[in-house]
Amino acid sequence: ATARQIFSDLSLVWMQRAGAIVTESKGNEACCEVSGLVSYQGEGLEMFAHKQVDAPFAVRSAAEVDAATLSGPGPIWHTVKDGVNWYTVVASSLTPSFAGVQYNETELRARYASAGQSQVFR
Repeated sequence: ATARQIFSDLSLVWMQRAGAIVTESKGNEACCEVSGLVSYQGEGLEMFAHKQVDAPFAVRSAAEVDAATLSGPGPIWHTVKDGVNWYTVVASSLTPSFAGVQYNETELRARYASAGQSQVFR
């Protein structure tokens, strides 16, 4: 398996463990991704509990998109582009805690940069 497929499978498991009802695509293998700015190890995805999520999907932070493209009610906004379901988390600027410390997205980006990663999972 490729690294992309392994991460896709992991993202799918995280969403299912959070209680999301994932509808998997038929035919080719769907690529699924949960951004590192939304969840680092599968935590903080409880807002998807009992919600239908269609694969292929990408879950991203509002900080990862152009603010002009954001619209809609609720903590999760859904759009479809090029056959991929994009779920944008806009509920909070704070991510769940890591080792008991709350990090906002700017701090997480700095943490990734200090580890030598210029982009998150891209």
